[in-house]
Amino acid sequence: DDTSFVFARFTDTKIFVGVLSKNSEEKSINIPLFLVGAREIHLYKDIFTGESMKIKSGNLTLKLQKNASYLLYANLTK
Repeated sequence: DDTSFVFARFTDTKIFVGVLSKNSEEKSINIPLFLVGAREIHLYKDIFTGESMKIKSGNLTLKLQKNASYLLYANLTK
């Protein structure tokens, strides 16, 4: 069974988003980061790869590789 799991931890100044994928194929998912106070001005960076990404309309669309893990970080003070 293909499965993706997303969780977020946040403080007044930082957001961390973990994404675990057990999918057997690539898959795109939409993560509603506005629920944890994210805005378009926040730049997210994958701690593992260094890839940067921005959210659009409070959501982040992420293309998951099969059986991959991501740890995204944003500084809310910028």
